[in-house]
Amino acid sequence: MPEIVEETKRVISEAFRREVVAPLAFVEQFNQYSFIFTNENDDEIEAYLNEERNWDQLAEEVKKFHQLGQDIPSSHEQKIVIGIFDVYCDELIQTLTVRAADVRDKLIDKMVHGLHLALKALVLP
Repeated sequence: MPEIVEETKRVISEAFRREVVAPLAFVEQFNQYSFIFTNENDDEIEAYLNEERNWDQLAEEVKKFHQLGQDIPSSHEQKIVIGIFDVYCDELIQTLTVRAADVRDKLIDKMVHGLHLALKALVLP
């Protein structure tokens, strides 16, 4: 009887290992967005914001992150069934969208601040 239990455990374990491959591969598609949500990248974003950038460079980054925030929800399923697994991505998609909007808003704030300083310099010699 213990042999049957051990063999059943082995068969189930092997089946699980086979079944988990596809969901893990599916989730890997979100790795392309790691630059948005890792802590190391927060430092890079802050460093980028602290560097001198011209208006066009900042505007280009604003467009990039705005488009990213628009594209993420429409280009990924919020729930997908893969084999025996239901993979829910709705919270991840929402988090990525919010983070892209946060970066975009930080860039806009930098642009507004720079514009404010430029206007102030014009008005107050």
